[in-house]
Amino acid sequence: MRYTTSKWISNIAIIEVDPKIFDSPELAELLQRARLRFPLPVSIITPDWEAEFGIRSAGDYCPPEILSSAQLLWHELDLLAESDELPF
Repeated sequence: MRYTTSKWISNIAIIEVDPKIFDSPELAELLQRARLRFPLPVSIITPDWEAEFGIRSAGDYCPPEILSSAQLLWHELDLLAESDELPF
């Protein structure tokens, strides 16, 4: 799992997860944890070559052009572990 932040209307956290996690019931809990951990809107994405723009997303809306930008700087993230530290 990895994350980045980007600017659209305001700052947004973008978290990329494995398609198995995205398609599981675990996604709702993961989105809830992400919203507690990041003081920003959160969009969770996963690659999907059959979807428009090659990604699927859940959570807060962010345009696909931003979500798939090659200019995003990605960092490793473990939201499944308990932590009070902000990831940035």
